[in-house]
Amino acid sequence: MYRQRCRRVWDEIRVAFPDESKGSRILVTTRGGVIARHASPTPPHVLEPLNKNESWELLQKKAFQRGEWRSHHNLEEIGKELARSCGGLPLSIVLLGGILATKEKSHHVWSDSLGMSIHISLMRRGRHSETKLQPSAREFPAK
Repeated sequence: MYRQRCRRVWDEIRVAFPDESKGSRILVTTRGGVIARHASPTPPHVLEPLNKNESWELLQKKAFQRGEWRSHHNLEEIGKELARSCGGLPLSIVLLGGILATKEKSHHVWSDSLGMSIHISLMRRGRHSETKLQPSAREFPAK
């Protein structure tokens, strides 16, 4: 049933895409392997989530200015926990890191951010990702 519905939806929208013989290309991103297989005759490219170290490195780059990390080693444990809560998804890590960059660099403040990271981790499960991004964006300071 699900596969039939995916195929039907794909067949309906693919007519709107340009003709590939004219050099046009469309990048389709999806978490659904069934959808990816119907979108193209070539096998889909599967992106793996970041590992724990890569996640932590990305969070550091986004949450701290260059070289600033060296003076905040007390945040390493909580930072790694926050990075882990994002499930290896770069978008979640970048969002969280951007928010943390605007916050005080203290264990207390970062611990309070664990609730926010849980909020972001719901996003990775595909549940209302747009509505999950909007409340998190309220954490950014107004310009």
